[in-house]
Amino acid sequence: MVGTYTRKVLSCLANSKACKMCNLWESKELPAPARVCVRNYKGSSKGMEATMVLELTIQAKYQHRFIVGVIVTDDDSLMRAALKPSYKHLSAMMPGFVQPHATPKEDGKLGAKLQDTGKLPLDVPQP
Repeated sequence: MVGTYTRKVLSCLANSKACKMCNLWESKELPAPARVCVRNYKGSSKGMEATMVLELTIQAKYQHRFIVGVIVTDDDSLMRAALKPSYKHLSAMMPGFVQPHATPKEDGKLGAKLQDTGKLPLDVPQP
């Protein structure tokens, strides 16, 4: 994460899906010896960037005490979905909160609940 005015690195994060040593021991079907493993991410490669930006945004607020205002990335739907506020956090803060539904159907009944893809805590401003 790079600052707008200073153009210096403010925060960084490295994720890895693979570890040569773990892969070697797994191929031999033996337990890996005790050591520090660099594998720290499970999931799709496409979602790795969104997960890292979410973690950096949360770290910025709580650990480094600055707020992320703008994020410049490719227009990826996973990124937008991850950086939305989560209804789960809102329902925990407001007991009477009802999760929004899709538009009502013709018979007047509510449609399915909107999918809650947001992962951003409510006290962290949405960039």
